[in-house]
Amino acid sequence: MKKIVSTLLVALLCFSVAAIAQVHVVTGTVKDDQGAPVPSVSVKIRGTNTAAIGDQNGSFRISASDNDVLVFSAVNFTGYEQKVGRSTTLNVTLARAVNELES
Repeated sequence: MKKIVSTLLVALLCFSVAAIAQVHVVTGTVKDDQGAPVPSVSVKIRGTNTAAIGDQNGSFRISASDNDVLVFSAVNFTGYEQKVGRSTTLNVTLARAVNELES
């Protein structure tokens, strides 16, 4: 009985280490369609409360797993979503939103 319990504990430990290993730090920059950095971009993991704010140079850093989808948003830009995968670096280009004023 002790052997079965210890074998199960070792197996559980191996699975938990594998699950933890999938989370990694993702860094990158967000630029507009002209190549200029997008300051204070919001980077959020879809379906969670985990988020980060980019700096004035559009650089961001967030911990995410392979299956996470990052949602990028900024004022005056259309949103963009990117699956993380095994990437540790993501460089994103946001398109400017078209704001038409009605008269």
